[in-house]
Amino acid sequence: MIFSHKWSVDQKGIEFKGSILSQSARFVHLCLCKHGDNTNQTCFPSLNRIAQIVGKHQIYIK
Repeated sequence: MIFSHKWSVDQKGIEFKGSILSQSARFVHLCLCKHGDNTNQTCFPSLNRIAQIVGKHQIYIK
């Protein structure tokens, strides 16, 4: 899967250009990117870990 959204990070935070994702979805996406392995393109953070980083309960990030 390839995402075509452009994003940037500055002192104000993260900006997703042309995105229709909610703020929570953006945080989950960044969390998955942080835990990704470019070698074999896998990503295995647990729901618990994602919820902890994003600051939401698991039921909101499933």
